[in-house]
Amino acid sequence: MPIPTDTLWNIRRLNLVFALSSVAMVAVCFWAVKQDYDKSWRPFQQSGRVWDAALTEERVAHLNTDEIKERVAQLNLQIDQKKQQLEQKDEEYRKYAAAVKDAESKSSNIQFEYNNLKATVTVDETKLQDAKTRNQPDEVARITNGLIEPEKRLAGQGEQLAALKDILVENRKAMKQKADELDTLQKQKKALYEEIETLRKREASLVPQTVLAKLSEAIRSAPLLQFMNPADKVRPIFLPDVRMDVSFMNIDTIDRCATCHVHIDNKNFSREKCTLTLKKNWPANRFATTSIWFLKTENRIPARSARRRRRCLSSGTTGAQASHAGVARQNQGEG
Repeated sequence: MPIPTDTLWNIRRLNLVFALSSVAMVAVCFWAVKQDYDKSWRPFQQSGRVWDAALTEERVAHLNTDEIKERVAQLNLQIDQKKQQLEQKDEEYRKYAAAVKDAESKSSNIQFEYNNLKATVTVDETKLQDAKTRNQPDEVARITNGLIEPEKRLAGQGEQLAALKDILVENRKAMKQKADELDTLQKQKKALYEEIETLRKREASLVPQTVLAKLSEAIRSAPLLQFMNPADKVRPIFLPDVRMDVSFMNIDTIDRCATCHVHIDNKNFSREKCTLTLKKNWPANRFATTSIWFLKTENRIPARSARRRRRCLSSGTTGAQASHAGVARQNQGEG
């Protein structure tokens, strides 16, 4: 009897349906990922980082003048000369430094032995208390006799450590008195350069410049990888004093306004202050740096804002003029 080959469905048509449904399922998966990733608050945070980076760079340029660089170079030269003078010519300073080094070495060696002996004595003292609790006079006498010598050594090492500590304090104080001028020069350098270094680190964190940093940001910002500390994320603020009823229980109120209202908690980013800052400090010949920031990152801000900024730059409009124009249009619209 021949084997039947007839089927209920047409196999070719069925394969076509399966192929189309597979393609549709993959397309729906990609669409779902894009819909989940493409949130309306992302452009606000990206544009906020662009503004923050531009303001930071302008602040660095304002602080890092030729006069500051020349002063830092002079301070570095004076610091090197003072160090050489202290280390090579000042015999008292060298004596104090050698005493500190010797005391630190001896203290380290004694401290190691002291800690081991103290741990052993602590264990024996615990055993002694247990023997007293169990009323075992023979065991108490044995442990007590065994503790006499370790406790004596422990007391002696403790006195040595205290003496070495006093030596360290005295010599370090003497070294500090000798190096007062050097400390003053280092503090002056730190006061001049610390704010600039802090701003540069902030700028590097806002807009990565190195290949490794850019790759890291790209990976952290990729869809489905939002668990890896991304730059763009929902920013909740928990209010434990304000309770919210969700039918089955009361929970802390969660405010997520800062997700879209970027820099709302920074008083330097109010509309009035930004406008005044642009008007006072950024005339047309000093707005080039910020313009470069906008041109470099316009693919990361809303297209409407990018087009507006390109028009301002091509027409020679300054940042203050553009800002005043935007405020004026908004006021007209509100009116």
